[in-house]
Amino acid sequence: MGLGDITDRQAVVSALSEFDQMGREAFLAKYGFGRARSYFIEHGGSLYDSKAIAGAAHGIQHGAALGPADFSGGDATVAALMRRLGFHVTTSAAAGTSYWWDGDPRERCWVEIRQVEGIGTYLQCPLVRENGQKDPWYELVPTVSVGDVIFHWSVREGRFVGVSQVATPARVTRSGGTGGYWVDLEGFRPLAVTVDHRVLRAKADFIYDLRDELEEHHGRPLNLPFQFTRDRSQLRFMSNYFAKLPAALVAELFGAETNWHPRTLTGASAPTQSRRIVSRQVPAPAFLAPFKPKADTTYEALVTARTQRRHRDHETLVNACALWLQSRGHTPARNAAVDLGLLDGTVIIEAKLTAGGWPGAIRAAIGQLYEYRYFQVARPDAALILLSDQPVPAEWLAYLEDDRGIGSMWPASTSGFALTSLARQALRL
Repeated sequence: MGLGDITDRQAVVSALSEFDQMGREAFLAKYGFGRARSYFIEHGGSLYDSKAIAGAAHGIQHGAALGPADFSGGDATVAALMRRLGFHVTTSAAAGTSYWWDGDPRERCWVEIRQVEGIGTYLQCPLVRENGQKDPWYELVPTVSVGDVIFHWSVREGRFVGVSQVATPARVTRSGGTGGYWVDLEGFRPLAVTVDHRVLRAKADFIYDLRDELEEHHGRPLNLPFQFTRDRSQLRFMSNYFAKLPAALVAELFGAETNWHPRTLTGASAPTQSRRIVSRQVPAPAFLAPFKPKADTTYEALVTARTQRRHRDHETLVNACALWLQSRGHTPARNAAVDLGLLDGTVIIEAKLTAGGWPGAIRAAIGQLYEYRYFQVARPDAALILLSDQPVPAEWLAYLEDDRGIGSMWPASTSGFALTSLARQALRL
């Protein structure tokens, strides 16, 4: 039996109802399908993955569901069948698009850039631009899943004002000319921390480095919410309505803010269920990528009509440690947030220069290492190590090892490093 045996429209309706009850991710996981890229059934104002619905409908009508390998999708097969049964089949401008965050259960954060009232209650945008063309930024809206986290940037105030969660799958509304996408939100909470253009510009180096690293691994487009200019001090939000917030950037901007996190938002059990299914069905991605050294040479910068000589001592330290780890049989790795670690994710290392004093360097390192684990920028069970440019004083060593459970290491010679007991244990040396 195959696709042609689906003749009962009510079987498709039942499959659509099951989709609504379970939610998109759970439904796709149950039947073994990935997200649709080209063809969607538009029914009751919602969009449904056409191939997965067809596979489920076959099971409802004949007792045995079809899997993704049992038939091919496309305009001449699934789409044609659904049209014969009286359903409207539509395509998305994102059809065939592969986003860099696809399949990564950590990448569930977005930003709404809003100029009008209604922040935190719903997402709404047109299906097309005023010229009738599809907008790739609008087309991000129907890709959100129940339980995704939406940060809200107020254009009027020039800052992040709150955070909410996706309560329902996207649906299509046909009122008001060409219609639009609509997503209900829930659990809105104001942010206790201030993140505005001033804060973003202070973190411009991190944001630009993150962009470069994502481009290196995934290419373009990245769908990030910023206007990147040659002058980093002029970094600002773009005017498009909706964009992606990478997990590493969320940890950097809101690491000390607990209100945003899905665990603390109230509202529904559905997001929790959806997240469990994703983590069970999708293979856990590698937290770190193979290490690639960043430039650590001195460079010159023209600043207000004068030339300054700047140094990259931080990267010199990280690069030297990576080479040393490699010489000990390890495979060093990093990502946009974590300075250094092992490719298997069992260890993450935060590098700090201590010219500004030990208290500040150690407090910053502790905060970042714990945040990386908590916000799943690194493995939650990863061992933690501080890499400093100078030997750690005894009183701080005791605090790090005995109280915080963090190992320490620092350069001990032109080609070696000194390690505390916890650091040696973590690196299996």
